[in-house]
Amino acid sequence: MLRSLVGSEMCIRDSINAEYGISQLEMLRCSCWLALICFADSASVGETVAGVPPKGWNSWDGYQGNLNETEFIKVATAWADLMLPSGYDTVTIDEFWYPSDGESASSLDPHGRAVVDVAKWPSSSNGTGFRAVADKVHALGLKLGIHVMHGVPRAALNGSYTVLGTNVSVSSLSDGSWCPWNKGWGRVDMRMPAAQQYFDSVYALYAEWGVDFVKNDCVFGQNFNTTGTFTNIQAARVAMDRTGHTFVYSLSPGFPADVNGNATNQSGAGVNGPKAAVRVTSPLVNMYRMTSDWHGWHGADGVPGWPNHFELAGAYSEYIGAQGAHGKSWLDLDMLNPFQDVHSMIMQQTLWAITRSPLIYGGTAADLVRSNPHIRIMTNPAVLAVSDESSENRQIKRDNAMAVWAARAADPRPQAHSHPSTGGRGSGGLYVGLFKLTGGRAEVAVTFEELGWVPPPGSSVRVEDCWSGEVVPLSGDVVSRGLSPCSAQSVGACSALLHLSYYV
Repeated sequence: MLRSLVGSEMCIRDSINAEYGISQLEMLRCSCWLALICFADSASVGETVAGVPPKGWNSWDGYQGNLNETEFIKVATAWADLMLPSGYDTVTIDEFWYPSDGESASSLDPHGRAVVDVAKWPSSSNGTGFRAVADKVHALGLKLGIHVMHGVPRAALNGSYTVLGTNVSVSSLSDGSWCPWNKGWGRVDMRMPAAQQYFDSVYALYAEWGVDFVKNDCVFGQNFNTTGTFTNIQAARVAMDRTGHTFVYSLSPGFPADVNGNATNQSGAGVNGPKAAVRVTSPLVNMYRMTSDWHGWHGADGVPGWPNHFELAGAYSEYIGAQGAHGKSWLDLDMLNPFQDVHSMIMQQTLWAITRSPLIYGGTAADLVRSNPHIRIMTNPAVLAVSDESSENRQIKRDNAMAVWAARAADPRPQAHSHPSTGGRGSGGLYVGLFKLTGGRAEVAVTFEELGWVPPPGSSVRVEDCWSGEVVPLSGDVVSRGLSPCSAQSVGACSALLHLSYYV
């Protein structure tokens, strides 16, 4: 592992320098931090992290800043019952689990680290943070996640807080840059003495609390900066590995969309654009937001929801399941929206599955009941197989009216399964996702040639609908389904997820 990460460090360093023109001084800093990551990794646990896209629940959509311990345990209990059997194993407490959003002394311990809000989380009153909550979550068979902001709390600049184990003032660590949408948190200047020790102390605290998943916000996408937030991502990675504790590491937010729903800076050019961000960051983390928020198909604030997600997923599909920290890393298209109708939810789950985006749901405890159709949608085993087991995921074609994706189906034992009717031996599976984006109801079609899929002469092809399990009629070498546009809600299916296989 050490050898592989040293190689990754050289690749990252050289590609940044060659393509984006970062100064030699900054490249030296980059190399030093990546060398620390390699050193930390050589001593860390050998567990494979995020071998499949992470799945779980996050509190933001359902509760925003109003989650409390009683409600969270209700959610976790229901989640373990309904979703854990399908692999959804993490429950994450999003923003505002600390008092006053990092802007007052009540937010911090003597070492400038955020403390848990006792009013919302009474089990933290003994000074052990989320330890009691984590114990309850782990007893359910789940993992505990928390949301953290980047860097240092603003309140630490106005007091006698010292970095744990040093006499260095926490106030000296700020580089004066604050999160543009949450001014209570700012970036750490990694050139300052004890800057890494500060990160080490923060993540050692999270390890003591029993945290398994960290969503690190205001460091990626629109907030990414190669010589700023990236250094804080590096420092967090080093700190996590030094604990010896296993963390799944997630970054947020994504790259925003323009008024037409297209990704800004979609070419990926520039030192802080998507291309640089993905290339240098994916080896250090396990998932990272690529897109703007998903507010359903129609989006929000006049910006449509879908173009940004299709565009960025297609442009960066080569990074799906790439080498990540102690395992793999995944492009995150945002959370599964709990406020949409069934057809929109099926479309979102279809796109998320065939792009292998992490599957993270919102909703409240009241939403987590078996009668909620979203539960059935999220736990469909054939669709989850696409998310967990597919490979070579790629966009075949897209225009304003439709999109087609494909991925190779897992086939661990070629020629080892039989046609259910004829008994013929089968192999060569392919998943195909069809999406009707705009316009009227119409057939969305793709040919075998476009898919690059050539069944052997004399074989028979079987097409199954992953959602229903029904066999889909095939017309020659064309796969098609009649679909309604996703731009018109509740008028019929606007997507299809199909499994192609051939039998000889």
